[in-house]
Amino acid sequence: MGTNAGTLQTLKSTEAERSPKHNALNKRPGSKPRRITGIAKVNRFIREQQPATPFLVVDLDIVGDNYRALRRTLPMTDVYYAVKANPAPEVIGRLVELGSSFDVASMAEIKLVMGSGADASQISFGNTIKKEGDIAWAYKRGVRLFAFDSEAELLKLARSAPGAKVFSWSLSAALICDDGAAKTHRPAM
Repeated sequence: MGTNAGTLQTLKSTEAERSPKHNALNKRPGSKPRRITGIAKVNRFIREQQPATPFLVVDLDIVGDNYRALRRTLPMTDVYYAVKANPAPEVIGRLVELGSSFDVASMAEIKLVMGSGADASQISFGNTIKKEGDIAWAYKRGVRLFAFDSEAELLKLARSAPGAKVFSWSLSAALICDDGAAKTHRPAM
């Protein structure tokens, strides 16, 4: 149902709430039956769990619905979830199940995402100021997409992540580091 990890409480639908009979009871006139979300679900959770205050409730069904809606809206894109926005293992786990990619800013976030089942190919090391040792550590574990925003950072990537794909938040061209030399690569349009 939930977790007592600090102040975060995760919320999942009960089997009854996912059942057609229960959903039919929560149908608006003229609309399709829908899953219980929102205040009724939160109230049930608070009543059953009685978490210490203050707390934050995250509805994992809404996380999943929003991810799927974004994928439907932008079908030709890869969605990267910024782990720093909410690193709750339950949120990360749900997004791994759905096939999300992840933008990470630290080794701890890489460990969390990979420990939740994501493949290194689903990770972008988006922190633009990284220790060279962290770059090498991530590269050794299979991370091949890195952000940079300075020449010094690009040179660290060229040394510690040869052949990796890199991108700059301020440049429009992707760069590929190959044997220590950065080369511009513009995707075919």
